[in-house]
Amino acid sequence: MIQAKRGALKGEDLFVCATGPSILEEDTSLLQGKIVMGLSELFNWEGRDFECSLWGWHVSGDSMWERYGERVSALPKPVFVTLGIGALPDDFPEEDFVMIPKDESKPLAEGHSNGTALALKWVASSPCSGLMVGVQPAIWLRPKNIYLLGFDHTSTGYAHSPGGVKRASNWDEDSQAFTETMEGLEVLLKVCKKLKINLVNLSQGTRDTVLPTAKLKDVV
Repeated sequence: MIQAKRGALKGEDLFVCATGPSILEEDTSLLQGKIVMGLSELFNWEGRDFECSLWGWHVSGDSMWERYGERVSALPKPVFVTLGIGALPDDFPEEDFVMIPKDESKPLAEGHSNGTALALKWVASSPCSGLMVGVQPAIWLRPKNIYLLGFDHTSTGYAHSPGGVKRASNWDEDSQAFTETMEGLEVLLKVCKKLKINLVNLSQGTRDTVLPTAKLKDVV
């Protein structure tokens, strides 16, 4: 079990696996035996052939908690939770989850163009929610390398389950969402460089213009 404390993964490789459709193009059997953080509704992927040692999840109001709360509560701990726009549900068992301390979220919040405000533990805006729910907890754990998979949120559209239909894309290079996401990546990359953490995007077909890229088979 991964300990939920700052620096718990020092010197390790951490694969952060999001829910973008590109994950279906990967040989995810290569992740077997690796330290993997699963994000969002990755637990709904019936074809998943690897285990996740820890999880990140983004809660946005009562309806999301009502729909997935039981599944999320049953995930192997630790589970890092970020707060979306709005407040936590009244019956949210905050003590069962890990909230990154405010000082860990402050660099990204201050660097985000639409003025993301800290509220309660921390707030994720829509374009950067995948980055905040996955990359910031990963940075807090201080691994040597953070590898991103299935981060289509930063490139080709939006999907909350692998193979799901993505939105009609407003993620063109000149869109606000794309610009804000790239700005978020720039801040995260700056933080990682300061902490001597390598942040690499392994997502296939990404239009990420900020992070170094590589292929999964070349880093395992």
